[in-house]
Amino acid sequence: MTMTLEKLRTSITGKILFIGLLVLVLLIPMNMVESVISERSHVYRSAQEDITGSWGKEISLIEPVLTVEQHDKLSWSHGAYTYDYKYRHLAPEKTLVNAHIETQIRKRGIFRVPVYTGKISIKGRFSLPTEENTSINIKKQGKIQFLLDTRSLRKAPELTWNGEKIQLTAEKSPGSGQAVIFHASLDNLYTNYGNSPAFELSLELTGSNALTFLSMARQNDIRITSNWNSPGFFGSTLPSTHDINNNGFTAEWNSNNFFENLGHENSETISKDWFSTDRSFGVKFIQTVDTYQLVTRATKYAVLFITLIFAVYLLYESIGNVILHPIQYLFIGFSNCIFYLLLLSLAEHIEFNMAFFTSAFCSAMLVALYSASILRQHTRGILIFIKLSILYSFLFVTLKSEDYALLIGSICLFTILSLIMYFTRNFNWHKVPTGQI
Repeated sequence: MTMTLEKLRTSITGKILFIGLLVLVLLIPMNMVESVISERSHVYRSAQEDITGSWGKEISLIEPVLTVEQHDKLSWSHGAYTYDYKYRHLAPEKTLVNAHIETQIRKRGIFRVPVYTGKISIKGRFSLPTEENTSINIKKQGKIQFLLDTRSLRKAPELTWNGEKIQLTAEKSPGSGQAVIFHASLDNLYTNYGNSPAFELSLELTGSNALTFLSMARQNDIRITSNWNSPGFFGSTLPSTHDINNNGFTAEWNSNNFFENLGHENSETISKDWFSTDRSFGVKFIQTVDTYQLVTRATKYAVLFITLIFAVYLLYESIGNVILHPIQYLFIGFSNCIFYLLLLSLAEHIEFNMAFFTSAFCSAMLVALYSASILRQHTRGILIFIKLSILYSFLFVTLKSEDYALLIGSICLFTILSLIMYFTRNFNWHKVPTGQI
């Protein structure tokens, strides 16, 4: 029985079984590392929520709506007519939006969160209804109104109607969180302003994460300039033109909508749920590197990484006449687990690329120096360092090329397997290594 166990321990088959078992054991510390990553990510998200909650969250801009009251004559009763009152909500015929977004970084402890201040001008024009049906009497008064989150306002909005500044009134929007309805009554709508009144709305806002437009205008032209150099465009309409450089970006949208009105004829006050998010679009102010996401993705390759490293040592045992102790394999496996923890801790303080290469160099150097001793040749230690450097480079390229990660990974694995099969094609897998521990 003892001879059988000894033979199994020193045989290639036994070594392969042991390596498989050891890889499973190393999943325990790797799971602990992933728990630390998750915890740190949660702390970062909490800091982000704290900052954006005070500064301002994502801003959704909806153009002003013009509400015109209508009434139908129903019947004559007691010397007067009774009326059925309804409301027509009109989206602008045409709008021109100019926004300048100035971003900055806010810190909470070691965490950095991008926020922005925006100066936005919305110019537009309405087309008033001209029904000829005499049973419908269009009143001379109207009401212009729009929605905003008060936490995002840096100062009170300014509205100009046909060249004249008008006073806005604010009231809480029911069921819309922090949204407030700003509105103003317009007397003698048709007499004073004609059939195509114009408006201009000036806003100074503070927000974070994204700037979204919910455009209901028939024709909408939007232009954004910003000092942020890594924007993410999204939504139902992408920019017709954009320019991104190290100093920031400029983007322009041209969208069309053919709604004549927004419906909801029985309600005078607009609500945010009237506006479909299916037509929303805008820009995200994203950080080019999400540290925790990248480190988490790196840990997904840990099993493959450890297996390949162990395969290299198994080949040295098989070809180089040396036998390694299980504890030595364990040390090598732990050094790889420490790489991910070191990467996380450094990436919270310095740029991710620098953190990765520093962690990779330290981990590869540690294993190489240890290997030079246990494999009894300095040249083998140097070769181990080179091979680990190649593996870490493969991991780095895979992390940075998210769109091509699967393709790169498949090609590299195919290449590695091909090299292993080529160099071991004449190897006698039945022999027992004769080296010493």
